[in-house]
Amino acid sequence: MKQIIVLAAFIALGIFISSIVIGFEGDVKTIGDKTNSAMNKLVTNMDKSFGE
Repeated sequence: MKQIIVLAAFIALGIFISSIVIGFEGDVKTIGDKTNSAMNKLVTNMDKSFGE
């Protein structure tokens, strides 16, 4: 009986986490884009400093 309760709790937790992930999916994409552009700027600046 205890195993069923634990299993149900894990399923509920999984659904909860997945709903949060789906909710933040749009935000995660913009965060990824911001990180990507920041990395590109950093690499460009490093190339310029090493080029001199």
